[in-house]
Amino acid sequence: MSSKLAEEEETQVWENLAEWDNLENPLAPLTEEQEKAIMQLASLCNSQLTFQDMDESKIEESEPSLNVYGEKDAVQGPVLDCFAPLKCGEKKIDSSKQFYQWYSELEWEMLQEEDAEYRVYLKQLEQHQEDCNELLTQVTSTLDKLSKLQDQYGFVSNKTNSLHEACEQMLIDQNKLSKLADDLETNVSYFLEYEKIQSQLSSPTLSVHGDLFRDILNRLDKCIEYMQSHPQYKEASAYLTKYHVSLNAALSSVRGWVLQALEQCVQQAKQQPSEGGGSFGPTSPTADSYAFTLLYGKFRLHADKMKNLMSDIEARRDKAPEYEQLLSDCQAAYFSQRMSLLRPSVNASLTDLSKTYARDHCALTRAEQLGSFHRIAAQLLADVQERLVYRAHVYVQNDILGYKPVAGDLAYPEKLEMMEVYF
Repeated sequence: MSSKLAEEEETQVWENLAEWDNLENPLAPLTEEQEKAIMQLASLCNSQLTFQDMDESKIEESEPSLNVYGEKDAVQGPVLDCFAPLKCGEKKIDSSKQFYQWYSELEWEMLQEEDAEYRVYLKQLEQHQEDCNELLTQVTSTLDKLSKLQDQYGFVSNKTNSLHEACEQMLIDQNKLSKLADDLETNVSYFLEYEKIQSQLSSPTLSVHGDLFRDILNRLDKCIEYMQSHPQYKEASAYLTKYHVSLNAALSSVRGWVLQALEQCVQQAKQQPSEGGGSFGPTSPTADSYAFTLLYGKFRLHADKMKNLMSDIEARRDKAPEYEQLLSDCQAAYFSQRMSLLRPSVNASLTDLSKTYARDHCALTRAEQLGSFHRIAAQLLADVQERLVYRAHVYVQNDILGYKPVAGDLAYPEKLEMMEVYF
């Protein structure tokens, strides 16, 4: 049975071999170069030469005939390597199967030799690919790190910008708070001045004609003006009342000092004649000698201080009604004290003059004092005369020289006849 199968297989092999190089439909069609190589081998076999009897010179002569591809260097190496075992007797070809096997090995080695350069290039490409992959990996890693670094930089930049903006906002808030604190300090200072002013007004060493008292009045005026211009502030009305009370107290001290100074001057003037043992009437020697000193000299002692104080009060009379009232009181006190001092002397002088010039009242006028009145009257008279001359000149120019009669003015005697009719 096994022998029968072997025979069938061998038959099938021979049939396949018969169809191997069929001219119409071969199982393994050969290229033109392969057919030339087979023909070369067939010619060698027909010459009945063996590789053992061939010398080196014959082999060298036969090598050019094996270059069927036209590339001697590319095919010579693998062909000689395949023929070497045959030459040495290590391998023999006794059947067509061995030949085909040897031929397939030869073809494979030739293909390998032809692809050697490409394999080397392929290995180089693979190595370059590995290098590129590694470089790509490093670049990717670097890009990832740069991306992280960029994210961190963006985070730090945002934080820095936020911190910068926060610092700027804090500076703005600080400036606002500083300005608000300054405004509050300025506004509160008007309320805190009350205690300071009260302590200074209650000081026993305070003088009404000193610089400190003038400064107190200035501060009181500012505080009163501020309270009046800001009535919406809490307790502004209460502090306004307090400052008015303090102002009244300060002005009361001024009023007291003025009254005391005037009374002191009057008392000293009244006591001076009595100490001399006489009176200062117009007919007495004492009146002639001491009239000016008694009536005016004593007042000069306080004139400078009182003048400065009253000038300051007059400058403030529009700021508060208390100043106006103080000025009126001081003037009334001055006139009252002066009247009490001058009334006896004036009455005595008028009585004496009326008795002396009982029938010659023109002599009572002081001719030397009428010079100023004469100059004023002369100026008034000159102005009136100039005005009259000017008006007369204007009348002559407009109404006489520039007269232009109308038809009614020249209607004579019709106008007279009309008047006769009416009358």
